[in-house]
Amino acid sequence: RLKMEKKNASREKREAFFRQKEPESLTFLAVDAIMYSMKDSMKRGTPKIGGMIMNNPKRVLICGLAEESNSFNPVTMPLTAIKPISTQTSGHGNVKGGREYLLSRGVDCVFGVCMRSNSGGPLSDEVVEYFLKDTLTRIEEAGHLDGILFLLHGATLSESCDDVCGYVCETVRNAVGDGVVLSAGFDLHGCITERIAKNLDYICGYWEYPHIDQ
Repeated sequence: RLKMEKKNASREKREAFFRQKEPESLTFLAVDAIMYSMKDSMKRGTPKIGGMIMNNPKRVLICGLAEESNSFNPVTMPLTAIKPISTQTSGHGNVKGGREYLLSRGVDCVFGVCMRSNSGGPLSDEVVEYFLKDTLTRIEEAGHLDGILFLLHGATLSESCDDVCGYVCETVRNAVGDGVVLSAGFDLHGCITERIAKNLDYICGYWEYPHIDQ
């Protein structure tokens, strides 16, 4: 009983820390990376929104694709097993946190799709292409974006790709060019490949397990 009390007290202390230090948690690090990269448009004397001085509202797309894949699992994860949810309504920790934080800063959010699954076999190629098609369509329809917030995992495989996160980041970077800030959050044991690092401006990962710092 004493051991459990100490464990619970330790967890409560960590949770309190992250409630007080929200900008240091995954979601807020990834979001702040986008916000502070837009500082060129911040001028003294302009209206303050959510504590930040902003010239014009910025537009940020929020989207996510995450699965902890097991290459030894022979069962491919089909599209039917992953329900696409809008990042506007998803209640998942880092999606909800990123959305609420951006909105509180007066950012004009463009809501993409969030696709998550439990740990399993590699994603079917159909899942990855569905996500990319939706994301690229929203980028085109948005007209102008200042940043994109990806909510990824870092250990995601597909039938034909062993670096799905890198593939996604590279595809989107090629679509938007270098003028848009790309930021992403990853699981604490995510594999950060050269492809990921080359195409993202900011990379953030969980610090805690369980992920109380999402």
